[in-house]
Amino acid sequence: MSIAVLPVDDDTDAILAMIYAGWESQAICAAVTLKLPDHLAAGATSARALATAAQCNLDGVSRLLRALTSLNVVHVDEHGTYALTASGKRLRTGTPDSLAGQAQWFGRFCWPLWGELAESVKTGVSARVRAGGSGGYGHLLADPEAARVFNLAMRDITRIVAGSLVAAYDFAGVRHIVDVGGGHGDLLAAVLRALPEATGQLIELAHALPGARQRMVEAGLENRVVVQEGDFFTSITAHADAYLLKAVLHNWDDAHCGRILATIGRAMSSRSRLLIIERLLPDQMQPVPQHQAVARSDLNMLVGLGGRERTVAELTSLLQVAGFDSVRVLPLSGAFSLIDARRSFD
Repeated sequence: MSIAVLPVDDDTDAILAMIYAGWESQAICAAVTLKLPDHLAAGATSARALATAAQCNLDGVSRLLRALTSLNVVHVDEHGTYALTASGKRLRTGTPDSLAGQAQWFGRFCWPLWGELAESVKTGVSARVRAGGSGGYGHLLADPEAARVFNLAMRDITRIVAGSLVAAYDFAGVRHIVDVGGGHGDLLAAVLRALPEATGQLIELAHALPGARQRMVEAGLENRVVVQEGDFFTSITAHADAYLLKAVLHNWDDAHCGRILATIGRAMSSRSRLLIIERLLPDQMQPVPQHQAVARSDLNMLVGLGGRERTVAELTSLLQVAGFDSVRVLPLSGAFSLIDARRSFD
């Protein structure tokens, strides 16, 4: 019996790299969960010292460090002394440029769902709904640890977007801003720091409120921001010059998005603007990193929440149905875009 030998070429290597790519996410998640980047930053620079600090098996830590070295997360010299690379420093906790929350959210809480992707593609139903749950993030109310990590992960991404929003958008005439579903309020805080005369309001579910209030105190904005519990499906009574809606619509199907937009629309006046921040699907996908980032997020929405990423045309259609008749798109950082939507009140 002859055995076919698969030729090793660039295409084979490329596909194998994609097949095995999940190990990178898990290695990074394990490092963050064990706080290895924090221990390295604190001075534990040998495998033995790291194992002691993290209360881990020495052989296990040594093997994980080898993997992290191959990923350029850490560097090791000829004496076996480890140090964080520039990329690895982004995995420390509590730093302004940290991505540790993202690493844990994707590696611990999203990871199990991705094994259900084929069934979600087949049925069009998210893994959580098939398991008897509901769409959206209601499950966080019953899981404080998941809620904590989720809000840290959202803070990580918001920091990347916030600076480009403030730089790209003209907030002239905006005196009061409502951040709808704004997590811990990092986006709102960034905007208010750029608008020292403006005030804000953050509307969120209960799981995010303590962290949001703490964040406003840290930012020195506790006297300029009202943090309150609310449900964007039912009623928003806050009147504002601008409403922020970051990475909310992609969590939901079209029907739920319509309800969210209608709720906000009812609160708006003729002077109000709705500022939506989302990843936008291109009309034609290409094998480039920005398109891959949107595709990854789109599948993550499918398997986890039953939501989706959308094209400009798809978002514009949703907005028009909800009564918005002016839409402008501006590119932001991190594969995100800003959709500036207005309503007419004839």
